[in-house]
Amino acid sequence: MEKRITALEIRFETVLPTLATKADLHEVRSEIHVVETRLETVLLTLATKVDLPEVRIDILEVRTEIQGVRTEMQEVRTEVQEVRTEIYGAKAWLIRWVVSTALALCAATLSYVFKPPQLVVIQIPSAAQAAAGLDHPGR
Repeated sequence: MEKRITALEIRFETVLPTLATKADLHEVRSEIHVVETRLETVLLTLATKVDLPEVRIDILEVRTEIQGVRTEMQEVRTEVQEVRTEIYGAKAWLIRWVVSTALALCAATLSYVFKPPQLVVIQIPSAAQAAAGLDHPGR
């Protein structure tokens, strides 16, 4: 038990000096208030009536630039659509070419494999030859 109390006392003595006091918090609040007051003064100085027309002009310039960018984007979209149409046309042409070439190759292969039979002349033996057994040379 004494070891636990000693360990807790050591931790307490270590942490206690790092804690802020009420005076420290009050000092920080005062500094924040001073900075806040300075910031308000600067903002009021920036937003005077003299500056407002200049800001309006800047806004109009930015709007004009944005409109220019929108116009350029529309032109790019149109060009992309034209290229897309050309690609689809080329793709369709290529598919037709590949299919027609494949069909031509298949037709050529099939015509080679399944050649029409050549005419073979068959001699029919006469009755005399058949009777003599000449129709079968092996006899």
